[in-house]
Amino acid sequence: MKIIVTADPEIPVPPTNYGGIERIVAGLIEEFKNLGHEIGFAGNQDSKVEVDYFVPWPGLKSGSKWDTLKNMRALSKAVKHFRPDVVHSFSRLAYMLPIMSSKLPKIMSYQREPTPGTVKWASMLSGASLKFTGCSQYIANLGKKAAGEWEAIPNFVNLAKFDFVPEVESEAPLVFLSRIEEIKGTHIAIEVAKRTGKKTYYCRKS
Repeated sequence: MKIIVTADPEIPVPPTNYGGIERIVAGLIEEFKNLGHEIGFAGNQDSKVEVDYFVPWPGLKSGSKWDTLKNMRALSKAVKHFRPDVVHSFSRLAYMLPIMSSKLPKIMSYQREPTPGTVKWASMLSGASLKFTGCSQYIANLGKKAAGEWEAIPNFVNLAKFDFVPEVESEAPLVFLSRIEEIKGTHIAIEVAKRTGKKTYYCRKS
C-alpha cells in the first residue's frame, strides 16, 4: 500500500527536542515501513524520517493563511505524483482541501479538541472518503457531535525503547513533560503534586 502521512510544518520529524505528535508520526512511519508499505511524507523541511517520497512544506507557519495555501498546493501535487492509496493527516485539515471531494481515502487524526465548523465542512465535501480519529475517547466524542465518522485511537509508545518497571519506590517523584499550555493540563499536574505531597520535576524547552 502507498500511504502519504503529513505533519505540521513547524517541527521536524522525528523532533530534535520537544515534539509529541512528531515523535508519534515518526514511530508510525517506521512501523508502516516495517510492514512493507511505501510511504510518502509531507512535513518540516529538516525532517530526517526515512521515507520513499518526501515533500518539504513550502509554508512554515500553520497559522498563516498564505502558508496554508502553499501547503494545500504542495499536498495536491504530491498526491498526483505519488498516487497514494490513502492520505493520513496529522497536520492542518485545510491542507487536504484540494483533494477533499475526491474518492481517495483520507484520515484526519486529532491530538486536541477539533473545531466543529471545520469538521462539518470537511465532512460535507468529502463524504465517506474522510474518516476522523482522536487520541482519546473524549476528543472522538466531541468530533462526533460535529460530523463524520470518528474512532478513538490512543497514542502509542515503542515498548522496545523503554524498560518496564512493575513497581516504583513510594518516594519516587512525579514528572510532567509537556508544553506549558492550559489544554495540556499543567495546572492539574500541579494540583496533583500538591495533594500527594510528592517531589515534582518538570521539563521544558529552553
